[in-house]
Amino acid sequence: MASLSHPGGNLTGNFNFARQMDLKRFQLLTRVVGDDASVGVLTGGGPGAWPMQVMEEEYKQAGVGRAGRVRILYISEPSDFATAFEQFVAQGVRGVAINSFPLATSCVSQIAALVERHRLPAVADGRVFAESGVLLSYSTDWEELAVNCARMVYKILNGANPADMALSQAKGYELIVNLRTAKVLGVTVPRALLVSANQVIR
Repeated sequence: MASLSHPGGNLTGNFNFARQMDLKRFQLLTRVVGDDASVGVLTGGGPGAWPMQVMEEEYKQAGVGRAGRVRILYISEPSDFATAFEQFVAQGVRGVAINSFPLATSCVSQIAALVERHRLPAVADGRVFAESGVLLSYSTDWEELAVNCARMVYKILNGANPADMALSQAKGYELIVNLRTAKVLGVTVPRALLVSANQVIR
């Protein structure tokens, strides 16, 4: 891809900076559990998985971790979630950041149950997580991207060349805080985070 404004070839669409969003979610969670707390990160495993060493370096570059503070585990199948939470508890992890990957989205109820069972504050991608009992969700405004995508399809069907259309970036982001979960877990959500939230579930 040449650039967002001129991707090249016959390519266009939406771009949501997935890796940067994963790091932002991690940062939001540390505001709840503390900058010096050990935090677990769950990410997609299997072929094409982001290399562990690269991920660790990303967190350091973003200034959100010290050596040994981040615990990263790969998830390849649904049963891995329960095992991962057990390992995190054994390692003294105080919060879990769930990266954006398809398997997580298909296991929302399981993840919410593990959060409650192990009393671990967590953050994930998409309002469905917060609504299901995860403490925080932070995500791209998918409704905005869907509208942008529909506009692109309309233009292409009316003769526009995709190569002449810039990739669409989300301008809006959505932070949801579940205070019911905070009460169950016995954690305090900073007021500044509550004020900046798009929605607070009480």
